[in-house]
Amino acid sequence: MRTEKRTEILLVRLTKKEKESLNQLAKENGQNVSSYVRTILARPPDVTRKEFEEINLRLVYEINKIGVNINQIAKKYNEYRLTKASRDVTDGMKEIRKLLNEVIRTFHSD
Repeated sequence: MRTEKRTEILLVRLTKKEKESLNQLAKENGQNVSSYVRTILARPPDVTRKEFEEINLRLVYEINKIGVNINQIAKKYNEYRLTKASRDVTDGMKEIRKLLNEVIRTFHSD
């Protein structure tokens, strides 16, 4: 397979910090800056902004549903004066907390 000869040059102004970051990312990926930039350009975006916003809205909706379910569980426990949650409930709550923490970490890493 023959590759097209690269004849075009792109000049980009960066801050010192941006340049250092770009150099570091290229190094971490075992590439020079030019190869790294070409790799990034060739990669399709994971999601569009519209898709991202739709995912966020769906996520908020699902988290809200979980909150409603938790409130319903708490109401039943209070109604029947239960003092100790069942093992299934506590395990489920731990899993929900773990998933919510992952979501929070994902949004805070941006």
